Amino acid sequence: MRCHVKQCKNEAGFSYECQRCDYETGACQLHQKIEPKRCKCQRHEPDWKAKRLVAPTKKKSQTPRLLDNSEKERPNKRKHEDVGGEEQEERKDVKRPRYDKERVGRRFRSVTLESNLKERSGFWSKDIVLRGAQDFRERRHAQVLRWLSAQIFWFVKIGLCQDKEDEVQSMHVNDRIVVAANKDGSLEELVSYLRDAVKSELQRAKKRKSSNSSPINPLFSLLQETYKKDDRSQGNTQHFMRVFEGLELLGDDAVSVLMGILTREGSFFGTLDISNKESCREAFDDESNEGKILFVTGGGNGMHAEQKLVLGLYLSKHRGLAYVYGKKRPCAGCSLVLRYARERMGLDIQFNPNPGGYWAPSLTGLDRIVSMRIKRDDEDPFEVMQWLHEQIVDEVAPTMYRSLYLTQGAKKKKQTRKDLEDKEITFKKGGSSNAFQSGYDSPSEDEGNLFS
Repeated sequence: MRCHVKQCKNEAGFSYECQRCDYETGACQLHQKIEPKRCKCQRHEPDWKAKRLVAPTKKKSQTPRLLDNSEKERPNKRKHEDVGGEEQEERKDVKRPRYDKERVGRRFRSVTLESNLKERSGFWSKDIVLRGAQDFRERRHAQVLRWLSAQIFWFVKIGLCQDKEDEVQSMHVNDRIVVAANKDGSLEELVSYLRDAVKSELQRAKKRKSSNSSPINPLFSLLQETYKKDDRSQGNTQHFMRVFEGLELLGDDAVSVLMGILTREGSFFGTLDISNKESCREAFDDESNEGKILFVTGGGNGMHAEQKLVLGLYLSKHRGLAYVYGKKRPCAGCSLVLRYARERMGLDIQFNPNPGGYWAPSLTGLDRIVSMRIKRDDEDPFEVMQWLHEQIVDEVAPTMYRSLYLTQGAKKKKQTRKDLEDKEITFKKGGSSNAFQSGYDSPSEDEGNLFS
């Protein structure tokens, strides 16, 4: 099937079928949004159904192939006469949209705009929601993991000069905390820093006169450091200081685990290679890692932080309740992975249900996880592709969110985060929206007025 646009010789990637007279035509990737104006009958304005993806046709080999004896004896099939027969069924099977990464990418591109706002703002559906302040007072796990992720993010990005780092996500599971970043190297640098800091603190403790003095946990000071580039960082620091001083009681086991990590004598952290099953099992299930903070430092190249946590948890075979929250909300691709993990991989996880924009690199992690599941658990690739398509079109794309920020004018008027309310807008290319808002959640309502 060729594209319906005149003078376009591209093969159709999408098909349009008229709801009135069943006329069908196609459009290529370039012209997918240009709907045909008339049916073949030319009698009325067509009522086109939703676009359907057309499976790409395989190009025939240009070199002739010698037939073996069995093929020579086989009679020629008259495909045009076998209507309703086995040959028609075979043709249907060929067009079944089986799973592959490229098809998932087409699904996302079909419901998002062809061009982004700026280089790093991601792709968005036409109608999106600008999200104001959220109330996390009933979601203490989310609060603590968001604060922790944001503080670690800024420390590795600014303090350890990992300027290419984009995200840190944390998971509370089985009385331990597991942390991942988009770049494994960022947390490798953090682990190296913590080891050196612990060693130096132990040496200083030996020189102290007081025998009761104990080494200061370097993670303790890291969580109380404020970063000027992030308005939330000031609020995170204040919260952690109040929690550490006993002035703010969150009443959640995630806080208890974090406090245990900070006051733990000896080794309080470890590392995790998500390409190693035994490393995953020990990290998530072994008693030796209970009460520790574990950093993903290997096996996750090309994957987003949330995807690394999902893969590690799955390979560990631990199936207890887990919470996944980070500095930013999951991008559309990571949101799809988290939903897939909860609904099809048997993982009991809770996460932020509000996805941000679509970033094509997130397909690398999704493809790794889905392909592994299809191979290991014998999932039907066609059924998986159907499920992914329905999630993208019906669940993920319609709920893409972008965050509202307080402007300088709002700061002068002493407005708080509570003054920000959700509102629906229509995305416009080249608009005045801030590209850096994409996927970055607003602070919690209970952070109060940060600018008074």
